[in-house]
Amino acid sequence: MRSSTLRAWSVFAGIAIACVMSSAAFAATWDVDTVSELQSAQANASPGDIILIQPGDYHLTRSLYITTADITLRGATGNFDDVVIRGDGMNVESPTSNDIPIQIVNDDITIEDLTVGDCWFNGIHIHAENYADRATIRNVKIRNCGERFIKGSGSGGASWNSLVEFCVIEQTEARQTRPGHSVDPDDYIGGMDCMAAKD
Repeated sequence: MRSSTLRAWSVFAGIAIACVMSSAAFAATWDVDTVSELQSAQANASPGDIILIQPGDYHLTRSLYITTADITLRGATGNFDDVVIRGDGMNVESPTSNDIPIQIVNDDITIEDLTVGDCWFNGIHIHAENYADRATIRNVKIRNCGERFIKGSGSGGASWNSLVEFCVIEQTEARQTRPGHSVDPDDYIGGMDCMAAKD
């Protein structure tokens, strides 16, 4: 009885290892150097894929809304100043849905080695209401955001075990008032606000 149980566990472990290896074998690296290539890679990447972004200024036409799990978005050189992903500016209320450059809506998303910001709302938004767990934000400069530089929303969910490390939050512009308003439109600028972050 004991030996048949061991054989069953060995078979199960072998299948699990084969599944992990086969998923890793099919992971792709998307080498991008234009906004359209970046947005296409983000929309079409599969779990395990790396989107490697070459040096440049990427003025988005829409948010990078990452709904596929286990995706890495990485600047190619390792220097966060070399790759800039941005909206229309922190004082431009955008009609093109690029006012939050990066939105994390699934598990195991890594953002590293790049700059993000210049946007009306949030630089990077982790959607805890979608239970987006284990986000990693590493060696990222986040600059000139009109609200939060890193936002974690709540609304009934939670985001577990995320990591923010070796990042720079930088404000070099003042928030301007909109026509007809006498104060900052939101009085809401802040570094990091994660309402449903756990561990």
